[in-house]
Amino acid sequence: MKGLLIGALFVGLPVAAVAEVLKARLEWAHTVDMRFVEDGVVEKVHVLQGQAVSQGQMLAALDQRDFEIALAEARARIVRAEAAQARADRQLSWAQELYDRGLISDNERLEAEEGAAEAQAEAELTQAGLRTAEIALERSVLESPLDGVVVELRSWPGQVVVKALQRDPLIVVADGRRMVARARLTADAMSSLKPGEPAMVRLERGDWRKGYIYRLGVESEDISERGAVYALDVVFPVAPGEGLRPGQFAQVQLER
Repeated sequence: MKGLLIGALFVGLPVAAVAEVLKARLEWAHTVDMRFVEDGVVEKVHVLQGQAVSQGQMLAALDQRDFEIALAEARARIVRAEAAQARADRQLSWAQELYDRGLISDNERLEAEEGAAEAQAEAELTQAGLRTAEIALERSVLESPLDGVVVELRSWPGQVVVKALQRDPLIVVADGRRMVARARLTADAMSSLKPGEPAMVRLERGDWRKGYIYRLGVESEDISERGAVYALDVVFPVAPGEGLRPGQFAQVQLER
């Protein structure tokens, strides 16, 4: 009877989750390929491979002179277009007054209206040209899109950049705020998992830290005795200056 009572006390209690620990290697969670989208000549490269960079930090810049000249020309066109529009508006106002007095024909008044409309359109075109020149100047500089690490560098001063012929990125920046611990599971073992579920990551000689399932691979990466295996990525935060690199060993713990 005593055994039955003890057994009854445990009826309905949850079964403890089984922790599954997997071997893993570190990978970058996210990288950004950086290319110039304007033609020019590289004037300065401000970073080295492996260097930590902050969001908005300048990485490289094209020779600014051509872009500054284009910007000055666009501003000059605006001044000329605004003067032409003011002149056309005065002519339209005068033509309307003469028309009201019956001193000019309908055709002459319409010509004045058309002249004013053309002048306004030209002024708007010059404003668009100014914005285009401003954007080109902005794009003549590569800035880091995130806090990270320069993992590839293929740019140097004097390099001629033709945007239509750029195949490889000039600079590659990896996200330095988070990394991925990549483990491998069979399809059966992965079937019960979902992206976004919590997981734990332990670095070599480190403590466990919280993460979550970032990606479930859909293409086989290898074959084991138990069948095809697929990548399981668990993303976790990285502290500034921690100096982690892809290829380092880690462990991933999943709650089953």
